[in-house]
Amino acid sequence: MNEQTLENGKEAPYYLAPKLASMANAALNGAIGDTLEKREHSLTVKPGFYYRGHPIGNANTVTTPGSAASKKLTIFLHGACCNEHIWEFSPKTIDLESSDLDPTDYGTLIHSALGYRPFYYRYNSGLSIAKNGELFAEHLDQLLGELTVDVEEIILIGYSMGGLVQKSAMAWASKHNNTFLPLIKQAFYLGTPHHGAPLEKIAKIAHMVLDRLPFPITTLVSNIMNGRSQGIKDLGFGDVTPYPNAYWVKDVEHHFIGGTLSANESNPISFFLGDLLVRQLSAMPIKEQGYFSEQGIQYQYRLFPGVNHVQLQRNNGVLNYIQQNLQAAA
Repeated sequence: MNEQTLENGKEAPYYLAPKLASMANAALNGAIGDTLEKREHSLTVKPGFYYRGHPIGNANTVTTPGSAASKKLTIFLHGACCNEHIWEFSPKTIDLESSDLDPTDYGTLIHSALGYRPFYYRYNSGLSIAKNGELFAEHLDQLLGELTVDVEEIILIGYSMGGLVQKSAMAWASKHNNTFLPLIKQAFYLGTPHHGAPLEKIAKIAHMVLDRLPFPITTLVSNIMNGRSQGIKDLGFGDVTPYPNAYWVKDVEHHFIGGTLSANESNPISFFLGDLLVRQLSAMPIKEQGYFSEQGIQYQYRLFPGVNHVQLQRNNGVLNYIQQNLQAAA
């Protein structure tokens, strides 16, 4: 791994350029990742577990974060058009007095506080959510088979589209013989559009309107819009899986976490725009409350006023909420 020496003698674990290139490629795959995969293009994102931009070839090596002896895991799933780098942030983000220059993330901090070993899953966000759910389930099973310890507990933490992918994976696993499902104790959904993302819903309507207009230019624009990936199109629906009756797995405590643009949650902006990309009613599927109660499914809602969509993955309040629930369940 290339390293860069800083002025104070500390070494950064990677160059900025490879990180930016990695993020740009993730954005490209989010836009047309399904097309890239069909063409077997070299830029197609390869799904798997990564750490700071590097694929984990052996989960038992010392190069992976956390203690290899830990029997408790946290699995992080990024959102659309990004990868595991999205979880990284400066320690000053949550501690203004910190002098640490190396980036940190929820997984590292949770491991330091509670001992959960973090793994970060990268996926091609241009593929359908159902396909990514199936691939994630397969990779998680493979990870458990590689580890030299018998894992006792798994915590899933999905951001935005990542929450839909982990939900789809659990639905898929409930219909197949996957070893990881009984180990999942809690699932956290950070800004996840369970009932669809408004921007994609608008794009769907715009495409339908343009497609019906008898003009060459509108037809051209419509065709270009229709070229967006299946993964992005799925965001307009939210719940996308071949197993509609298995969305919410029992014996897993589901935590729905949302944010708002305004610090006042009763502000009309907070209600209509939510965290800017996901509305409150989508991030926290309140209309499912009756179903949850009927089926005995454990769930909690938590709103963070003044925390926008991007900040949900690097906010001290969100981190504390996750840690408190992990401690309470211990």
